[in-house]
Amino acid sequence: MAFHELATNAVKHGALGRRGGTVVVRWRVEPMERLLLRLEWRERGGPPVPGSPSRRGFGSRVLDGTVRAQLGGKVRQGWSAEGIEVELDIPLLGGKAPPLPTDTAATLD
Repeated sequence: MAFHELATNAVKHGALGRRGGTVVVRWRVEPMERLLLRLEWRERGGPPVPGSPSRRGFGSRVLDGTVRAQLGGKVRQGWSAEGIEVELDIPLLGGKAPPLPTDTAATLD
């Protein structure tokens, strides 16, 4: 739901609603106390962003409800002149994270 809401807002109000606008999505799994999925969403080339909104909209409530309330994660949002930036931290496992292998390359059979 959170990812869908970010994409929908990018089309309606942000970078994906303009020719030449882009969204860069990066993600990684970090071995913290628990395995943590960190997702970064960066929009560029959309309409000018004057700063953080004066009220919490539907999208912010969806992110909070999905990531914080349902998944126990964290949401960070930033509004810069270049576009909106969102970081989601979502725990993947409870307890202590198992050690990651030294070779993290995946093989497909």
